[in-house]
Amino acid sequence: LLSALFLLVYVALQAQTILTIEGKVYTNSDASWYGVSIPRTVPTKLTFRNNSISSVNTFGYMLQAGDEEPSVTNNNLEGAVITGNKFTWSGTDMKSITHGLFTGHNLNAVIRYNYLDHVPMGIIRKSSSNMSDSQGGIAYNIVKGGAVAINIKGISNIHIYNNTLYTDRTPSQTWRGQVYVYTNTDVTPNSVSHNTKIFNNIFYTKYQTYCIQVGDAEARRRDLGLGRID
Repeated sequence: LLSALFLLVYVALQAQTILTIEGKVYTNSDASWYGVSIPRTVPTKLTFRNNSISSVNTFGYMLQAGDEEPSVTNNNLEGAVITGNKFTWSGTDMKSITHGLFTGHNLNAVIRYNYLDHVPMGIIRKSSSNMSDSQGGIAYNIVKGGAVAINIKGISNIHIYNNTLYTDRTPSQTWRGQVYVYTNTDVTPNSVSHNTKIFNNIFYTKYQTYCIQVGDAEARRRDLGLGRID
């Protein structure tokens, strides 16, 4: 039985594609760009490490490591490690919702030690099917400028800790807090954001803008766990 178990584990590991992207430089000057799009048609163990992405796009993404909608490719990047990367956005449209580090519909992403400079929507975790992380988290990142530093939409049990978040936007130039947690009402039934844990972060605001914002009653129903990881 033990031999059979080891064989099954070996087969499962062999079935997963290993993808490591490291030390690359990506630059784009288009107004609309879908970003560095990670292949995800099959289960893939992704490591995206020490890369640089620069753009000016008012629409689209910078790193697209996930899906916006329910799809057969959902969760094919489960456990992705995205670390040590630099994202620089030099656009001028303050209404842009360009997505910087996007990992929609994938569980347990490890997002650490990244630097985001004036990215309109910085780090985004999202689902439409009440996904809930069991590990991973958003930690040790620096997010400077932008409209939203960390956006949590319709996904639960996200840990946000030891990040430094700074915004120099005025209240008229941003519409959300630096950390924004809310229910995904784009789908029926709605996809909730429960049990977000936010702790040991440093927040700076140049103007009187929100640091942490919980967008709706459902996201507040099970309060933000402002404590240690259990």
